[in-house]
Amino acid sequence: ITAVVWTLGDAVGTQNATASVNGATNSPIVFSATATDEDTPGPVTIQVLGGGTTGANRFDPDEITVAVGTTVNWEWADGATSHNVVPDDGVTPAPSGAPANGRTTYHFTFNTIGTFLYHCQVHGASGMTGVVNVVSNVP
Repeated sequence: ITAVVWTLGDAVGTQNATASVNGATNSPIVFSATATDEDTPGPVTIQVLGGGTTGANRFDPDEITVAVGTTVNWEWADGATSHNVVPDDGVTPAPSGAPANGRTTYHFTFNTIGTFLYHCQVHGASGMTGVVNVVSNVP
């Protein structure tokens, strides 16, 4: 077990850090972070839950309001099974792909003002839905 604090440099854009352990499974692993200027909204995270010990299938929170230009990160919890992000209108946010199991992450940047509804392809009929409201400025 280890811990580290990673401070991004002054350069705007994606920065990578690599961690490795000799002989370890899945080593090395690369971590990515995106440095933005102060005028760019920071990312917002939605947890993708359901299956195993994560309880009922759901997005948490299921509705958010963000400023235009914000990146939303959907993060599947450990034990979450067979989930994805599918736009109700077929366009926004772009589909995350086939249903996936936990420890998965999907990112989408909302560059248009509006209300965007999405669901899980497998569990949407049982209420696994979400809304992203994109506004010019978050109050």
